[in-house]
Amino acid sequence: MSLREILEEIIEKQEPVRLHNSSDKFKAEDLLASLTDRKLNIRSFYQQGLYIARINEKGFLGDVLYRINMEKTND
Repeated sequence: MSLREILEEIIEKQEPVRLHNSSDKFKAEDLLASLTDRKLNIRSFYQQGLYIARINEKGFLGDVLYRINMEKTND
């Protein structure tokens, strides 16, 4: 699965999350619109509620690309 597919899934499911790296927080929609194709095509793994991590060339989890922050909803 690519980072693009993960972001599209988060958007489609309307998951109330913010993705953050070491310095900023993002909405999935903003990342999908602003990242390069090269970045969006990175093979990745989504551990729901925790992180999105790169999958390395050997098929193992690599660097964490984004940590997941659940947003509060007013239901």
